[in-house]
Amino acid sequence: MADGKILIVTFLDASGYSSDYQEKYTAMVLTQGSLLFGKSEIKPGAYGLGKKKITTSGMESQTFHLYDLGGNAVAAAPAVKDEKLRPVRTIHLSVDPGQQFRLYLGPYFVTLTSR
Repeated sequence: MADGKILIVTFLDASGYSSDYQEKYTAMVLTQGSLLFGKSEIKPGAYGLGKKKITTSGMESQTFHLYDLGGNAVAAAPAVKDEKLRPVRTIHLSVDPGQQFRLYLGPYFVTLTSR
């Protein structure tokens, strides 16, 4: 992060658990600094990251959700599908020169901005 704080995102393997659990806990986000997750401000700490798929009129979209360590919802942000992303990875974090991060789960991403 721009202020020297650390941001760590790691994949969680929940393949042996129920589909509800797999959807809720796809990754962990650990941050030493405040972030904007979509439009929600996130304080330093550890969070579970999950995604929910929505299909409306044959169109698929996804929303990413952050949970505190007690499993309570903290924030949600609509994800954007990056049609040009190759290769598609399970989890990926990219940074642009303006210190805005793109957190990818597959081809979908949300923006994270250092505060």
